[in-house]
Amino acid sequence: KGADYFRRRNVKGIETITNLARDISYGLASQVAEKLMKSYAVGEYDEIRLIYNEFKSAISQQMVVETLLPVDLTAGTLNSQNENHFSKDLIFEPSPEQIVENLLNKHFSVQVYRCMSESIAAEHAARMTAMENATNNARDMISSLTLTYNKLRQASITKELIEICSGAEALKD
Repeated sequence: KGADYFRRRNVKGIETITNLARDISYGLASQVAEKLMKSYAVGEYDEIRLIYNEFKSAISQQMVVETLLPVDLTAGTLNSQNENHFSKDLIFEPSPEQIVENLLNKHFSVQVYRCMSESIAAEHAARMTAMENATNNARDMISSLTLTYNKLRQASITKELIEICSGAEALKD
């Protein structure tokens, strides 16, 4: 739907992933995340935002716009006051920069996978609700048509009985 939306407005996409519900996997999310992070790192993008449907309940989905890169460091709980609680004798292997880079890559991949999963869950919920509504409407329509058919059949039978009774009364005289 998103690709169609942008195509109608003559906005060319870089890449389109279709049939996400069939092909969703962490591997796919990692590939997408890696491409986006490389593009961000070389400066092709200033920021990366994911727009997806968030699953709230079977009857409620909400569109969410989430900025993944750059990472908002103001939301973190560590600040300069808490640094005194860490030992100065810590040895990092690999280096702290490598650990942070690996964690950031994993975090970004997981966030992309989470957004894909949320969108698919929201889509399935919307389809389920639509099918339930269609089933209820069909059931109501069948009930209404059955009632109409029975009324017409009863009217026809009543008309025939009146004609038979009228014919019998006419023969008596």
